[in-house]
Amino acid sequence: MFKEFEPGVYNVIEKILKVIDDKDKYDIFADLYSQIPSIHMDNAISERIRPELARVVVDDIGWSDVGAWEALKEALQSSDEDNVTLGRVLLQDTSDSLVYNYQDGKLVVAIDIEDGLIINTGDVLLVTKKSSVPKVKKLVESFEGTEHEELT
Repeated sequence: MFKEFEPGVYNVIEKILKVIDDKDKYDIFADLYSQIPSIHMDNAISERIRPELARVVVDDIGWSDVGAWEALKEALQSSDEDNVTLGRVLLQDTSDSLVYNYQDGKLVVAIDIEDGLIINTGDVLLVTKKSSVPKVKKLVESFEGTEHEELT
């Protein structure tokens, strides 16, 4: 459906699938992610599909907006105290934190962190409390017209 309705999204998905096993995939993913048009699934597919092709399945499966870092951590953890990590990460006396390191050549170390969010990408290192995630969007919006505008 993406191929038909959102070829820009489809093309990026195809590129991601080609590099999924590369050792530098996190750098590549970060670059490709920025190329994905910002569009909700409803607008991209659901509102455009021909009615005779649409199907509705009624079920109570729960919902979480995994577009938010906090929700991603909650979806991946077994308990509230669990840490969720990706990449080269070393944690000591750290709990209830999400630490993602997209840089293969760098080790991210966290000591005595609770309720933390640490995201290391190719061009930004974000360190904050999970509860402060809503402030990140406002901060990024403030980059417009500054030397950090390319990060938006």
